[in-house]
Amino acid sequence: MKTILIMIGILCLNACQQAVIDGRPNEQSPYFQVPVGSRLILHKPLELQAGHNRVYFQAGKSMTWRAVNIHMPHCALTVDPPEPGHSTIAPDIFRVTQSHTERFFKPILAPDRYPPLHPAPFSPESIVLSAYEPDGRMEYEVMASFMVLQSEQQPGVTSMICADWGLPQDTLHITVAKIRTALGDHFSVVLAPAGY
Repeated sequence: MKTILIMIGILCLNACQQAVIDGRPNEQSPYFQVPVGSRLILHKPLELQAGHNRVYFQAGKSMTWRAVNIHMPHCALTVDPPEPGHSTIAPDIFRVTQSHTERFFKPILAPDRYPPLHPAPFSPESIVLSAYEPDGRMEYEVMASFMVLQSEQQPGVTSMICADWGLPQDTLHITVAKIRTALGDHFSVVLAPAGY
């Protein structure tokens, strides 16, 4: 009986992660990415600081990199090459010509005031803290969604990169729903049919 309940639980969790449910995209799934042919519609002008080539978005606000909380979902709109002075990205429709996700692993150091964690082998704590290294380091992963953009009016706007982080044993990272939340009312995301 216990085995059956475990299998049912696994199937339920798997169903929550499917990229497509009943023929419709599941924007909560990390396995559904923004399809090629989708459109990002910019509704308001964006200011680029002199010498910078990215505008960042988090929780619906535009900002510089210094204001981004890297532990929360965020996006970056890239202009290439960077303008030497202040510049503006005008409202426009950007078509997604390429789309893929990438996973990065990053070690971080625990603060010096905390001793390294040494849970007993195979204890519940060792499973939860399995990402910690004996020297106090912890590994986390960043999942990023890369979208190459195209606009006839503003060819210098080249890409949108959206990222979220988590522990390696987690599965939920960047999703279309999180991308929409990060961009807020600056952008609308109009998904193209993905051939599902």
